Amino acid sequence: MLKTNLYKIIFILQRENYSITTGELALLTKINYKNIGRYLNLLVEQDLIDREIYQDKKIRYILNSLTRKGEVFVIHQFYQHFLEFFYES
Repeated sequence: MLKTNLYKIIFILQRENYSITTGELALLTKINYKNIGRYLNLLVEQDLIDREIYQDKKIRYILNSLTRKGEVFVIHQFYQHFLEFFYES
């Protein structure tokens, strides 16, 4: 259930170019807000997203930032990476 809902949420956000905060994503997915923050911080450490984009904490901007950084980080990869992180935590 979690995987399906998370995938749908992120897919809709990207398709509709809609902005959502990490807090709102946490509420929608029932994933702890601090865990989402840890995941995003990991992406910053790996230089996959810009720190100022991360600080804004809007998922749409983060997806755009990943693309700008030259990563072919399409929705499926973001979703897969996101889930792997949470199941390892």
